[in-house]
Amino acid sequence: MVSADNYTTQSGSTIITLKSGYLKGLSVGTHKITVIYTDGECSADFEIKRATGGTSTEATTEDRENTTEATTATATTESKAATTATNAPKTGDNSNPLVWIVLLVAACGGMAGCTVYGKRKHK
Repeated sequence: MVSADNYTTQSGSTIITLKSGYLKGLSVGTHKITVIYTDGECSADFEIKRATGGTSTEATTEDRENTTEATTATATTESKAATTATNAPKTGDNSNPLVWIVLLVAACGGMAGCTVYGKRKHK
């Protein structure tokens, strides 16, 4: 469980940004974040990469911050997409409207045909 001090959220959508201080404490490798909602949960993986290039500790720390911030953005995007896809409400409207339109046209055609046939028969 991540303390609320280690991340920020934005209202209106699922955007969670892990703070750089927290990310610096994570080991290199893949990590999983799970967001728990009142009606379900959503998970996303993110990766902490080893800093490349640079010989000083300062440059390495800066590179790692940039890498982890970019990774966080990717994880946030994946999390948002997963939430949208899996938590769409079921409306019960699984019918194809084209089928119903064709059925309506056929029924109207049948009624018109019966009317024409009846008028010709009574002449």
